[in-house]
Amino acid sequence: MTNRNIIIFGETGAGKSSVINLLAGQDVANVTSTSMGCTFQTSCYPIIITGSLFNIFDTAGLNEGDPQTMNRLNGIRQLYQLLISLNGGVNLLLFCMRAPRIKESYIQNWKLFHEIICAERVPIAIIITGLENEDGSMDNWWVQNRDDFEHKGMRAAGHACITATRGKMKGDGYLFEDEYAESRGKVQQLIINCALQSLGGSEDQMVCTDSNPVHQGEDCGKRTL
Repeated sequence: MTNRNIIIFGETGAGKSSVINLLAGQDVANVTSTSMGCTFQTSCYPIIITGSLFNIFDTAGLNEGDPQTMNRLNGIRQLYQLLISLNGGVNLLLFCMRAPRIKESYIQNWKLFHEIICAERVPIAIIITGLENEDGSMDNWWVQNRDDFEHKGMRAAGHACITATRGKMKGDGYLFEDEYAESRGKVQQLIINCALQSLGGSEDQMVCTDSNPVHQGEDCGKRTL
């Protein structure tokens, strides 16, 4: 069976692991509230979305700040090695960022992986987290900011404005239970729309690779690289 590989990347604290848990419908990836983050290696989570199996790769944070810091360089190195080693290539890059503003480091990370390393051969979509307190619809944030993305050259195949937290307990449920359920549907639909985009929507993968890829096994399991 053809692997469907999706890589989620972004800075520490953007909500990458929380998005994994959102998609899985349970806590499968470790989440921390500290600024240091807890994802130091790449982990793969097989997740079924509308009947199709996807390998979702959670990656180390590309930390904001001095681009020469060791944490940032390690994160870039790990993500690059993942991109060139996946068996069959990559269907989709998911860039995860936290609202409200588009930082310069977001632009740098976007261009490095989408434009330079993958030469725009892999579709890339944006997940914007932290919108649980947005007035009205969470999608209002995109309406207000989409021109800024275009101006900065961040042209996405799709986007999802979401919350990746249920919030605090409130009565018999959680404060953001409805927003969380809505967000899960949005991210699922984003993946279905964008991950099969290659070759006119077929299940063949776009490949982001160098001349000497290191192939993984057919079943990623929860393997770390």
